[in-house]
Amino acid sequence: MSDEGINNPDGSAAPEEMPVAPRRAASVQLRDAQASVGSELDQANQSLAEALRVTFRLVQLAMVIIVGLYVFSGLSSVEASERAIKVIFGKAEQTVLDPGPQLSPPYPIGELVKVDVGLKNTRINRAFWPFVPEGQEESTAPEQLANKQQLDPETDGSLLTADGNIVHSQWAVEYSTNDPLQYATNVYTPDVEMMVRSAVQRAIIRAVSLETVESLLTQARSEAGSVTFVAKRLAQETLDKAESGIRIQELSLSRLIPPRATLGSFDSVQNARTKRAQDLETARSEAATLLTNAAGAAADELIEQIDLYELALEAENATEAEAAFAAIQVLLGETGGDTVVDTASTGSALGGEASAMLSEARQARTTAASTALNDLESFRAKLQQYRSQPSVAITREWASAFADFRKNELVEMFQLPVGASQVRLQLARDPEIAKAAERKINEDRAEQTRQAREEARRIQQAQTSTGRPAQQ
Repeated sequence: MSDEGINNPDGSAAPEEMPVAPRRAASVQLRDAQASVGSELDQANQSLAEALRVTFRLVQLAMVIIVGLYVFSGLSSVEASERAIKVIFGKAEQTVLDPGPQLSPPYPIGELVKVDVGLKNTRINRAFWPFVPEGQEESTAPEQLANKQQLDPETDGSLLTADGNIVHSQWAVEYSTNDPLQYATNVYTPDVEMMVRSAVQRAIIRAVSLETVESLLTQARSEAGSVTFVAKRLAQETLDKAESGIRIQELSLSRLIPPRATLGSFDSVQNARTKRAQDLETARSEAATLLTNAAGAAADELIEQIDLYELALEAENATEAEAAFAAIQVLLGETGGDTVVDTASTGSALGGEASAMLSEARQARTTAASTALNDLESFRAKLQQYRSQPSVAITREWASAFADFRKNELVEMFQLPVGASQVRLQLARDPEIAKAAERKINEDRAEQTRQAREEARRIQQAQTSTGRPAQQ
């Protein structure tokens, strides 16, 4: 490189320099350190940026997943025995969700409140029962409670009746949630059983206070107006006033006993009442059997018509008496004369002994009429024979009468030898004949006595079954 034209700063010519000797080949080349460091930093920045970008994408994906999980955390399954209510910012929606998958806003924005609507059971065994060890309330017999004569208000439960007596009882309750929205809004407590028990116990106390101890021990527990019916109604009114959404499905009185000191006396009275009821039922059954045996299905209607007939006779009402008598004749299968009515067509078929007696009477009437007609025909024939040949007719009739006389068991016959001029008879009866005659007489008397006794028995049965004296 030439130095010509190069001046000093003050404008003077620069002194002429010494010629530079030529350089030898370089053994080491030096580069710019700052440029090398900058290039390496660019590569690191690019790697860092790429890493940050990937990390950001992963964070975004994680946030989306978290948000999705958060949103779907409100998805819940409602069981068949449950109903669900959506709650958003503490306010319940007015829609009851049915069983199945249901989605609601996640917590804390909202939640899905599940309400069990299945049937639940609880027992009130200790509140109104004498003290027994835990778990033995139902297994302890009332006789074992009678050993303790005094009542301890701290441990023994009881109920006060309207007449000032004390009774002990145990109850069974079945309830369910019939309005899940009301329940979720006003109650929604895990201790719902205690709420139901409290309402039922209060209702039981009020219901029992309206009844006497005798009515409690004798009334039918399922009938309208019974203590269980009233207690259930009062308990339901209490739950409805609280807008609990709970419905008492069944309230039953499982055990009821009088005061322990009087258990024996009450049991005796109750046993007597039970026996009385059984005896009445037995008497009604026997009466129905007797009436059925006496007149079959027509017995009740026949008795009713007989009563109407007697009342009409007492009132001297001939029209009503004739109508009742005609109805009786129809029930008996008779309309007068020889006409017979089919009682099955009247709706009340005559049967039993009355039907048999009427059948026998009809047969006897037919037989008597037939016999009378035969006798009349026979008499007419004999009369005609007598008029034509009197002596022959008289002889034949005398021989027939004598033959009938000889057939009598009480007639004794003696054979006399031919040609005897004198006969002496010792009038002493044959012992065998006398015994046979006496046996026949006794049998006839026994048969008459049996018939009289049977007739008396029928009259007595008629008096028992109808409640009035029988017409003889």
